[in-house]
Amino acid sequence: MGFLFGDSSKFPMDFNFLATLEKFMPCATKVVMLEAEDREQAKQAVDHGAARAMALEAVEALHEKLVRSFDAVLGDPTAGPHGTMTLDAQDAHPARVAYAKKIRDYAARIVEEQRESSLQANDGEALKCKTESDRREKDARREVETFLKSAQLELLTARVSFTLGETKNDAAAVVRTAGGIVIGFSLGAAKIPAWREPRKLSEFGTGLDLMVGIKKSFFKGVVTAEPLHLDDFVIGRADLNADVLLLSLRRKVDQKDSVVLKVRRTERGLTGDFDRPDEPNAKSIPSALSPEDLEKLQGVWKAIRAAFDELLPHKEAVTHLEMDGRDVFKEKLCLALVTRFIATFAPLVTEIARKSPNREELSLKIENEDGRREEIYLKKEILTKSLEPLNAIGRQVFTPLGLESWVPALSMRPPNVTIPT
Repeated sequence: MGFLFGDSSKFPMDFNFLATLEKFMPCATKVVMLEAEDREQAKQAVDHGAARAMALEAVEALHEKLVRSFDAVLGDPTAGPHGTMTLDAQDAHPARVAYAKKIRDYAARIVEEQRESSLQANDGEALKCKTESDRREKDARREVETFLKSAQLELLTARVSFTLGETKNDAAAVVRTAGGIVIGFSLGAAKIPAWREPRKLSEFGTGLDLMVGIKKSFFKGVVTAEPLHLDDFVIGRADLNADVLLLSLRRKVDQKDSVVLKVRRTERGLTGDFDRPDEPNAKSIPSALSPEDLEKLQGVWKAIRAAFDELLPHKEAVTHLEMDGRDVFKEKLCLALVTRFIATFAPLVTEIARKSPNREELSLKIENEDGRREEIYLKKEILTKSLEPLNAIGRQVFTPLGLESWVPALSMRPPNVTIPT
């Protein structure tokens, strides 16, 4: 089965990209909306803090004038600047002086209370902003993870691993997609019957007699290599990508790994070596795998990789996410990630739209093995409807996809904007 553009020319991907795009839009919209809410709340906090600072400055300025006036009553020769009340200190009655002291002290307390109230309000708003920002960050992460777990993406490289566990088997994958995005997943090994149980090497190849056995002469003490039949060995760990295969094997499920095989693919062909952690005499012989052994392992490598393909769709959790080597979640780059995906998707969406027979739809075709073709399509309005919670600024993020005819630079508010309640 293969995919074609709407005009029957070859499509570059081997999966339904329209389904991926449809899953992307609502998740991406939510991320953009959360980021906009975060910026708006931060802006309001700055504005409120500035307003409180201005109010405090006004009160402090007035208080300074009043203090100078009362200091005149108390006999301060430097008091009484232009514009303030001045009294004849020589005629000041003791009761008047006491009154002035009380009023001055009371006024100072009022200013201090307002200053403290302003600081508390700033701290309270900062705490509220952080709490709300943390919540939005979790929501944005959840949206990103929902998309990554459910959608198919073009994989440039993939590394898959399997580890035999005491209670359950663990499987994981690290994939790299276009745009410098690297995603780590835990995979649901329990969802595939074959991966629930320990797996023997014979499931991926037979006749695996490799020169990794260790033989020591009883009389002379000479250590030599001998064939070791590995078909019935259990896979303790398998870790592979396009260039490296690592296999750790054990004789029985409840034993430790006793044979470790590592094979590398280079421009000059296959190379590899082995280790025998259970054999103290293993260091006495060369560890390089022979060409004959490498040829046998190449078939095993291919078979295991094909078996791993059935695990890849069962993504249970995103274990890490990087973009250009930066941790997306730790550095709060969810919006940047959405923008990167849009930039990556845009050329393909544009080409799909150009080759679709209906301007209101994005169309692809599925070509079955028998040559029959089936059209699949996605109405643009389904995608743009996801954008309705956004205003023009938020909606402009999606402009590269070319799904709408409105021009953000000329329209403050796009059509069909729904403000969530």
